[in-house]
Amino acid sequence: MEDGSEQLSCDWNNDGTIDLGGPDAEFFILGGSLGGINTGVAAALMPEVKAFSPIAGGASLFDIALRTEIGGAVEAMHGRILSPMFLGYPNEDGSLRLVQMVNSERDMIELDIATIPEIPPLGKIVVENITNGEVREGMIPEDGRFRLGLPCDALTPSAKRKLVGMPATGPSVGSVYEVENNQGLGDLLSIKIYDQAGTLLHTVDTWEAEVVHEGVTMRAGSPLVAGSYGTGRIRGSSNLRRIVSIFGSVLESGDPIGYAPRYFQRPIEVLGGKPTNILMVPSIGDTIVPVSAGITMARAAGLIPQDEVDDRYGMTVDEWLVDRRVIQGIEEYGEYRCPDENGDPCLFDADDLDNGLDGTGAPSDEPLRLTLETEAGVSALRLPYTSTRGSHGFGFAQPSQPGDQNSLALNQIAYYFMSGGQEMSDDICMADFSCDWIPELDANTQTDDTTDTSDTGE
Repeated sequence: MEDGSEQLSCDWNNDGTIDLGGPDAEFFILGGSLGGINTGVAAALMPEVKAFSPIAGGASLFDIALRTEIGGAVEAMHGRILSPMFLGYPNEDGSLRLVQMVNSERDMIELDIATIPEIPPLGKIVVENITNGEVREGMIPEDGRFRLGLPCDALTPSAKRKLVGMPATGPSVGSVYEVENNQGLGDLLSIKIYDQAGTLLHTVDTWEAEVVHEGVTMRAGSPLVAGSYGTGRIRGSSNLRRIVSIFGSVLESGDPIGYAPRYFQRPIEVLGGKPTNILMVPSIGDTIVPVSAGITMARAAGLIPQDEVDDRYGMTVDEWLVDRRVIQGIEEYGEYRCPDENGDPCLFDADDLDNGLDGTGAPSDEPLRLTLETEAGVSALRLPYTSTRGSHGFGFAQPSQPGDQNSLALNQIAYYFMSGGQEMSDDICMADFSCDWIPELDANTQTDDTTDTSDTGE
């Protein structure tokens, strides 16, 4: 300690006894969302931990980044890869609005470039980055709507603030921040519009009207520049697939996809070579860490049979998860309808952990409930169904609700950890806390380890 005295680590009440840890302590790790992803890495690297449970986690990080709906991540990943994009919007008067869409931190921003008086049906747009020499071209359909990406470089928002002398807190009210001829803000651009016969109709290389972006003003008539940086890849192109592969390689060292086969199929020898116990709990219909990524983790680990036909379904489990659209995880595009008065779309319940008691009437077959015995104990995959439209993880326990899968999922993990990863239970009693092993708790009961702090009125 600073005063020269000594204190045991983790002895928070200074009674000379370690409150957490010690040579005989057992440790368990669970994490949700990003914590679930981290848990998927730790499970292969920490043999001193008894069991693990990644909740709403997943593997193949770049696939997660491309599919997630979480705000900010979509813009930072999709937006930065596909932009700057040059868009065509038809106006009611027959003119065509040209727009540059760029990424600005957590948002996608549209910057109006110019409006041309007519739509050249089946014409051509050519966008050139004068600074780096990149050129992209595309057809202008009859309705005038088009999208074209172009690789560009530009200053970051913080670099722009420094260049124009803007305060770090943002632009001051009434102040204008600009650079003469937009010099240094971004790559110089030029747009050319051709008709179907190949005749040049318009060249646009300046801003038609004043544009303020990230606090910096670009005057009308000033050179057209990239509003932000991005790779400008075309969706579905070989160039996009190539950059996805490169980014995936960069992320690999922290991606559970590379560690999952090491849980119990091929444990790491230098760490003892012993299998670990892991209970994976992705969420049905999750679009934040897509359920497909959680199933990918289980597949990579060896929990999902891919070659053997499962007699319950007449196909492999992998095929069944695809066929029942569990991996797709989006109810709007599925074939299932809940038996409510509106017949709304709903997701397929793969595990039916509530045994049909939750009142949703969710479609289900014989429950999947994959469990695998290993040398170390038991590993398993469970897919809680807490909403007919999907959820990211599960919520607070509601044991008063019939077949509450929030309660069941919580208690299922608790039981798994309590057994040291040796047993897996699907007992429905966990949904209402009626299991014999769950202690009854009374918030008004005083225990030996607490002090009565109730108000006695004295």
